[in-house]
Amino acid sequence: MQKDLRTQGGAHMTPKEHADFVDAFNKGELVKPMDAGHIAAALALHASKDLSGKFLSWNEPDMAPYGA
Repeated sequence: MQKDLRTQGGAHMTPKEHADFVDAFNKGELVKPMDAGHIAAALALHASKDLSGKFLSWNEPDMAPYGA
């Protein structure tokens, strides 16, 4: 999917959004799908209530108990 976004996404995204996504790939900043899936599944099954309402990146310290 990420490859499709890089190669075809320019037709469906703003030029800045597409450039930002391609740049993130080139810098190695994109999350591997299996890592994102693991965090999402762990949160779905075990998220603590103190995370409710927060916006967190997958790799923040609060995500460590969920596999980050």
